[in-house]
Amino acid sequence: MPCVRLRDPIVPRALAGPVLVDALGRPRYWTSYSLARNGCSWADSTKFEYLSAIERFYLFVEAQTGSDCLDELIASLDIDRLEESLDGFLARLRNEQSRTGRSQAAVWSVTTRFIRACLDDLVHHTAAGARRRRLLRRLDRFASMGDRLKTGRRRRRQKIRALPAAVVEDLYELAWPDSSRNPFRSTPNQHRNFVIFLLLLHQGLRRSEALLLPVNAVHDERDALNDAHRYWVDITWNPYEDDDPRAAAPSLKTEWSVRQIPMAEPLAVAIENYTGNFRGRQRHSFLFASQERQPLSRNSVNDTFRKLSGCLSKVAARELWKRRRETWISPHTAAVVRLRQLVNSGIKLEEAIEMLRGFFGWSPESDMPRLYGRAYFDERLATVWNADFDARVEILRSLK
Repeated sequence: MPCVRLRDPIVPRALAGPVLVDALGRPRYWTSYSLARNGCSWADSTKFEYLSAIERFYLFVEAQTGSDCLDELIASLDIDRLEESLDGFLARLRNEQSRTGRSQAAVWSVTTRFIRACLDDLVHHTAAGARRRRLLRRLDRFASMGDRLKTGRRRRRQKIRALPAAVVEDLYELAWPDSSRNPFRSTPNQHRNFVIFLLLLHQGLRRSEALLLPVNAVHDERDALNDAHRYWVDITWNPYEDDDPRAAAPSLKTEWSVRQIPMAEPLAVAIENYTGNFRGRQRHSFLFASQERQPLSRNSVNDTFRKLSGCLSKVAARELWKRRRETWISPHTAAVVRLRQLVNSGIKLEEAIEMLRGFFGWSPESDMPRLYGRAYFDERLATVWNADFDARVEILRSLK
């Protein structure tokens, strides 16, 4: 009973994506219902994790009862048998957690919330009077079930840090097209990877957001008041593609990820230079293409930054490992510098933190702004950010 990706030109985008099916390939009713009701704005990766957890419970119920009957148990409001199955599933997860040392709390939490939500809706729409009150009292037990599988470990405090300034300096040198240290052989790949580097570092885009961009994602208009061009980029689904051929298709993280953000002219020029001179003719409308003329994959982006990280100078590599213990350019660096720039412009810190919410596509419930409020701000990083990029403005303009 695998989790498959529903993908076909005749399927509306809102209905496409991961689907849990039975042994005959038929979609599971209650998981399909649950995603349609609560998960429309979720990224595909989140849906896969959600369905994979619930799939384990489907398989457990089938093994326990000898029948593939979980959907039937839910539909018939058979709370006694559901409780019995959940108790057995909890025992199995506890044993697995004890044996492997890997927490199963997320699987248990997803499963109990799924069952409770489905039963809640059924009770409110099909039961009435005394039976409804009796069933609701029974369901109260499900509300506390999610707390019955604890790891006993204290959660580590999340720490937000930007890339060290020395690393940013070295990455500029490595990623710049025609640099003697650039690790990519072909000129088109150098320009493509340079644009990806800038979008992640300066705009704070997630990998999937960059990979979804259409070739005409950047827009501009003249500001009559200041007699200057203003540039912006739309972060949204590609409106020209009904189907994405990539095995791990990129997706927007939440509905709040859809946004419009300003862009500096040099970056807009770098994108124009790439699309006009190095992207080549493609059979698709995505901005970034592979050498095989296919939409660029997430793995290719990962490989790009692994290669850049592997070519860092000894000083930069040591600084990176000391500060972050990782070698990935995340939106953290863009957010930290953007926040520093807003504060330096005279905006109060609390207001500046909330301004980041719209720029980076964080939901109203996200804790990210609060975490950035405690972040460490490296003044030299902001200087490097401006100096290294501004020093190349005239070169980029000359490429027009």
